[in-house]
Amino acid sequence: ITSTSVGYGDFYATTHFGRTVSGVVTFLGIAFVSLLTAALTNALQLNGEENKAFLIAEREKAKLRLPEKAATYLQLWYKTVTRRPLDGLNVLNIRREFFETLAAARLDIEECNSRDGQVNVILSRARRTKVLASTMVLNMERLRWQDYESELQGEELNSMMNQEVEKQLSRQHANINTHVHGDLKTEIAWTRDKLLKIKAAEKSGNVDGTHWRRDRNMVMREGVRLEWIICGMAMCGLLCSLINNELVFQDVDPANSSLMDAVKALTTVTSLGAVALLVRYYQLRILIQRIDVHNGFSVGEDLNETVSILDVLSTREFWFETAVILTHLPPACTFEFVFVDMNRPVGIRAETMFALLCTSRIYLGWRLLREHVLKDIPKKTVISKYCGIKMGNTFALKMVLSGFSSVQYIVISWVFFVLIFAYQYRSVEITSCLLASSTSNYCHTGLNVDYSMAHDENTTHFWSALWFIIVTTATVGYGDQTPRTQLGRLCAAGAAIVGTFYAALLASSLSNALAWTTKENAAVLLIRRQYFRDKLRERAVTMIEMFVRRKKKEMDEARAAAQGGAPSARETHRDDKIKLRAQKSDFAYTKQQACRDFDECVDANGKIKLIFYDAILLEKAMDNIQKIIPHVTFTHRPQLPSSTVTPTSQDDYGSASHRHASWSRLELRDIEDEGDEDKDGKRRVEKKKPDSETVSSKQRERRRSVEEAGLPANLLFAATNGERR
Repeated sequence: ITSTSVGYGDFYATTHFGRTVSGVVTFLGIAFVSLLTAALTNALQLNGEENKAFLIAEREKAKLRLPEKAATYLQLWYKTVTRRPLDGLNVLNIRREFFETLAAARLDIEECNSRDGQVNVILSRARRTKVLASTMVLNMERLRWQDYESELQGEELNSMMNQEVEKQLSRQHANINTHVHGDLKTEIAWTRDKLLKIKAAEKSGNVDGTHWRRDRNMVMREGVRLEWIICGMAMCGLLCSLINNELVFQDVDPANSSLMDAVKALTTVTSLGAVALLVRYYQLRILIQRIDVHNGFSVGEDLNETVSILDVLSTREFWFETAVILTHLPPACTFEFVFVDMNRPVGIRAETMFALLCTSRIYLGWRLLREHVLKDIPKKTVISKYCGIKMGNTFALKMVLSGFSSVQYIVISWVFFVLIFAYQYRSVEITSCLLASSTSNYCHTGLNVDYSMAHDENTTHFWSALWFIIVTTATVGYGDQTPRTQLGRLCAAGAAIVGTFYAALLASSLSNALAWTTKENAAVLLIRRQYFRDKLRERAVTMIEMFVRRKKKEMDEARAAAQGGAPSARETHRDDKIKLRAQKSDFAYTKQQACRDFDECVDANGKIKLIFYDAILLEKAMDNIQKIIPHVTFTHRPQLPSSTVTPTSQDDYGSASHRHASWSRLELRDIEDEGDEDKDGKRRVEKKKPDSETVSSKQRERRRSVEEAGLPANLLFAATNGERR
């Protein structure tokens, strides 16, 4: 209790050593809460794959909402054009929602990556673009520095670029993807066989899409329906157990009450019905697993739709849930368990004991909440397979505890657990020895027993127990109420631990929800830039004023010196220089912040996104260049330099090959030229040199100027350092 910082005051340290131990335990408890908060903050964040699945799901939701938003926006546009009354339509919200939905629906799959995923995409695209550009430049340089007339066909250059990309990138990823993809040829052969099986199954009619057992979505809907029925029947049995417990507290004899036997019989019926439906539910779960395996690895083969009872009995989760649901008190069965607790006998009736055990059925409510969270995700199975995650309990929990809606879920679940702990605390604090239905002789053995606890209203009234649990979970502990039994202390300790956990959970959820988003951070940086732009004018005015004052002071000093007056003190000049230096540094910093570009007014995630888009555009540009290259012929024709520039000696400027100024010309081939067709039916384009008459006058003048001017041999030799590169 001390480690949870509750402190009822029923026990306290009476020695200095005990106080030291209490202080250390309190410090450790606070440290544990801090570590728990940090751990939950990291655990509740979506990883890369989960974030990608979440963004793809949001994109699919936006696609479903887009027609409705577009219709509303079209209605607004029509009323605006026809100048009709808007009838209370919020124009700004309609426009904002439409364009946000449109932007979300237009997202590409690669744009749905997380931060690490976008960095990986940027790296792969940059590597490919680098290899393409370096290969093209290298071949062009080789062509340029040749001493004789030569040509390079675009098809040849394009094939060399593709071969270099395949060679270098496969070398870079050889050690990374070996354990993931294995042999590429084996993978291709396996994919080809699977496609052939699909086609064969479609032709033979083995794939029956109308049967609901083969449709995964229909099987999942049937499973969700069974979850609701099982949860309802289990909660009905729990309610019957609580009714029996309350009848015992009202001094009703369980051995002679037909009403309690009827309620027990209803509990048995609902429990057995829930278990029978549970068997059916696990059969559907196993069938879904078989469908997933069939769709992934054995498409075209027969699907085993029959799930036997033995398959269900081999599942450990089924036995656990069966034990939880079947835990109840059957009809015509009652007993009393009496034990000594704190030197006094404490009795618990069987109805109370099984009512407390039946409260464990509340875990079935989590299934309903999980399905409620995941039901709005379209194409859930496809997204989970594409991202390589399982949309189960962990993903649903992170979805629940993300955003400001997590506060609502946390508060509701906290109230739920407070009610459960309050009922359990009230039940264990009441002893059956003082009830009229008590049949144990051990309760009246003449021991010196203090029965005042049983007659205290605080231990028999539910609202008093609820107040005690609320104070305990809030880690306050006023001390007005304290547990009188060991089971009561156990409930109080559990409530204190749950309260500490919920405090850490609330702090971690709020820290994640209150974090700046990319758009909010960009808005803050733009506001800061505008603030510095306003300050820049003030700093500029101050600098001008100081400059004018300094010049005026220098003129006054010069005039005084010319008239024979005394010069001013050096301290004044030193102070002015220091102030001017400070104003200059302040002005420079303000100018730097005010002149920031719009792309710089984003956080790290925004900058990565901008680089991601730039990498996509750069790769598209290289792809367009590759599309043009096959229709281009690169021709190199070395020309002698002008006669006015002649080296005096061969040793100074190099050989004759170095004295040649080189230039290259791009010759475009018309792909629509008439040519013969080869045996494959493809048009073979004849290689034709462009006619000199088709060259424009500007091109002829530019060529003549290059030939006349050329490149001086001495400058060429100096630029290349006497080497060919």
